[in-house]
Amino acid sequence: MIIYSIDDFQHLQKPHPAAFEGQTPPDVHIDSPLMEEWYAEQMYYCEHGRTVRYKGGKLRLTGDHYWFLNFFPFQVPVLDSRGNALDYFETNYGFYCNVDDYIFKTMEEATKEGMNYGLLGGRGFGKSFIALSILSKMYTMHDDKFHGIVAASSDGHASEAWKKVGDVIRDLKKAHPYLSQHAQMSDDRILAEYKMKVDGREEVYGSHNLIEKHIFGYRPGGLKGRRVDYMLWEEFGDWADGPGSLMNCFGATEGIYEVGGIRKAKHVIFTGTGGTIKSKQAKEMYANWEAFNLYPMYDFAKRGSGIFIPGHYKRQGFWEKTGKVDREGAKADLLARRKRKEGNMELFKKEVQEYPMTLDEAFMVEGTNRFNQKYLADQRMRIEFGDKKEVVVPERGELKWEHAKGTSTITGVTWVPHNKGDIYITEHPIKDEGTGQIYDNLYVAGVDSIDQGEEDSLQQGEGSKLGLLVKKRFIEGKHFSSVSNIYVCMYNKREYAVRDNYETSLKIAMYYNAKVNVEYTKIGIITHFKFEGHRHRLMKRPSLATANVKDQKLKSNLIGTQATGPIIDHQDDKIKEYIDNYCHTVWFLDMLEQLQEYDREDRRRYDLVVAMGLCELADEDLGGKAAKPPREAASKDFVPVGFYTDANGKKQYGPIDQGVESELQRSLSLHAKNEAMPFSWFTSEGQGKFDKDLISKD
Repeated sequence: MIIYSIDDFQHLQKPHPAAFEGQTPPDVHIDSPLMEEWYAEQMYYCEHGRTVRYKGGKLRLTGDHYWFLNFFPFQVPVLDSRGNALDYFETNYGFYCNVDDYIFKTMEEATKEGMNYGLLGGRGFGKSFIALSILSKMYTMHDDKFHGIVAASSDGHASEAWKKVGDVIRDLKKAHPYLSQHAQMSDDRILAEYKMKVDGREEVYGSHNLIEKHIFGYRPGGLKGRRVDYMLWEEFGDWADGPGSLMNCFGATEGIYEVGGIRKAKHVIFTGTGGTIKSKQAKEMYANWEAFNLYPMYDFAKRGSGIFIPGHYKRQGFWEKTGKVDREGAKADLLARRKRKEGNMELFKKEVQEYPMTLDEAFMVEGTNRFNQKYLADQRMRIEFGDKKEVVVPERGELKWEHAKGTSTITGVTWVPHNKGDIYITEHPIKDEGTGQIYDNLYVAGVDSIDQGEEDSLQQGEGSKLGLLVKKRFIEGKHFSSVSNIYVCMYNKREYAVRDNYETSLKIAMYYNAKVNVEYTKIGIITHFKFEGHRHRLMKRPSLATANVKDQKLKSNLIGTQATGPIIDHQDDKIKEYIDNYCHTVWFLDMLEQLQEYDREDRRRYDLVVAMGLCELADEDLGGKAAKPPREAASKDFVPVGFYTDANGKKQYGPIDQGVESELQRSLSLHAKNEAMPFSWFTSEGQGKFDKDLISKD
């Protein structure tokens, strides 16, 4: 299978007039041998393709593309004398565009491999007509019981596509009467049959080719029993929820494409328009193309996806004259349209969705939240399309344990850059110049945890992920002018073993010396931190969440933040406040996407938004206290005075020499050692996992 890149087609231009030869049949009688011979040649091209010249070389048009250019009349823009598109339309043949060339060649590969085909893009670039052109070709050229289906979730989308089908068949009959099939048309069927009386009896003639309109609604199994050659899923992103969801409908129809294990369907096409995406299932289909047998592209998604055409890759008025798309001009035009609508959030959001320039914009699902969508969209545009010199690109990598030389005892963590790492960092922890230690209270972390990994879950690949964010607060004194109140680290993954999620979270907490605020609905991570001797890294329950707890001892021992209605509302308010003032400092695309789509009534899919709310709550609970330099830095010139034991074993009072352990130090050391014992962790060799400085003194 050939995997094409859309950029491989950008140099192509309008080909030689031979590419459009089929638009004008010879001026002879319809039943003449010359007409029959001419159409036989044209149908050969429509079946096998045709190679023509263009300025710069030779170009092979696929059979479907040749049909589209010559035998598929539909509404196209009128061109002026210079070849520029005007604002009104007429019934005519499509113009050559190098993006269409890419689409038809990838469709050809999908057909060869028996794969389904997804086509997603902005409004008005012609995807439905491209899909319907193949339907009209198969209906016209098949001579025995072709069966095609145009399906949608709702009557609105199905009827719109159905009207186009009917118009095309009628217009094709006018333009090419030689090819016309007798067609009985109704609101939900087009059947190539006609009746004639022969010897006094009524006989049914024709190819018996059939096109049906099907509305799934809430009936996913409504097509069982059929065996189809072609199926169009119109506007697959705007599908119903519940029993008639996209996943249920897809699962219930897979059997109609095969006969005895042999694939009968040549074309199974999904089309979608930005602005109509209402279901996360549509994004799951595109991102998980293997499971849905979609032909993949790798231009806009690292793991591959279905075919996506950005809004500026084929925009009306920027390609019709030459067939080569002026991407830069189209991009400038789209950005100008967005600029004009910045004052109205609803119009702006709709503009971005209907003319998406990225795959994420195409799947932008409007959430039920009060976050400033303009600021979020602006920051995403800045990251993806802005001046690269002004964009902070997160560094990817992983954290590894540091071990004491010659032992297995862990003494800390080390950052290891890796282009496929799961941890994203925009700023590494700031350390005091004198001591090399990280400031206290400078970093807080929020964790929306999980209690099961892939190995324990029945929803492998679909369950929630552990979401962790680290926020840098601010430093007092001379450091106050440094960039503060920013998110510096992100981790969002569901590991096969949930313990690996917890270990990574602990490493990040250690790396930043961060206090961790966890949501108290998933408490496995709390147990893990305690078991590893790091309970001291877990924040006490924020004061806001303990206002009704009268028992002071109980209040001081509570860990984690409950997910109650008032607490969630307060977190959302804090997030909204942060977006209003600091959205321009967020450099994690996944975080921005979740903030845009966040649904207050269904928070399960928005791990990073929950983690952000926990960070904001932790920051607030510190009461505005600035991070201070490590204690050693503040007291490095201080000479302690007190009781100590001298070299002869006698107790003395006065300045304590460096290296001499005081009575207080001896007492505290013994106390810490005794207190730490229940939380010590040992390897299989009996060695401690953490050194004594890392063991909790809880």
